[in-house]
Amino acid sequence: MTIKVRETKLKGNQVSVMLDIHRNGKRIQKSTKIRYCDVPKTALERQEKKEKQEIIRKMISNLESDAIYEDNFLEKRHQLNKDFFEYCEEFTSTKTSDQVEAYDSAVKQLKKFVKKDKLACCEIDEKFLMKFRDYLDTQLNGISPYNYFKKIKKIIKEATYSKYFLRNPTERITNSKGKSKEKETLTTKEIQILTKTSWSKPQIKNAFLFSYLTGLRFSDVSRLKWENIKD
Repeated sequence: MTIKVRETKLKGNQVSVMLDIHRNGKRIQKSTKIRYCDVPKTALERQEKKEKQEIIRKMISNLESDAIYEDNFLEKRHQLNKDFFEYCEEFTSTKTSDQVEAYDSAVKQLKKFVKKDKLACCEIDEKFLMKFRDYLDTQLNGISPYNYFKKIKKIIKEATYSKYFLRNPTERITNSKGKSKEKETLTTKEIQILTKTSWSKPQIKNAFLFSYLTGLRFSDVSRLKWENIKD
């Protein structure tokens, strides 16, 4: 890539500046909208010309850096427009059923946050993720926000290895436990009241009490069979 500065003389001892860019066999002429004195006559005019020429040098440097960046990363290998939710399905396809359930729960929270079913990887940056982390803290209790955000960080890390991110946007984001309020737990007295309360569907109450007494999660209880219970 080569860039040449083209000056066009104007009336009133002024010149306008254009960049003549040659890249990959193509020529592009880009106006800078910068003007300065052709032949400065005062110290102020000399200083102004010097400052604007420095701006032009920085513009050229940035254009050259961007070209290198695109040639070596964007155009060759990275797919920044990949649908992140589609990648999540690819990611969980190699996981066990228990792992899939955990990751799917985290992805569902992300979908609730963005309120759409498609999310390009290029839309996910540090600012976006910090807002999502704060969203989890306000919507969920206990350790759930920490666990869900941890799962999303893991998926993004793998997606970065797969060239869907230029760099991992979660690297500098902390994920601390205990930021959200603790879960409220029922007291023994409240459980006793619950056992005496009539429900239209007693099996729901019995399932809740069973979970309370055994410490099993709903996902565990819902899969229980009689042969799983011994002694």
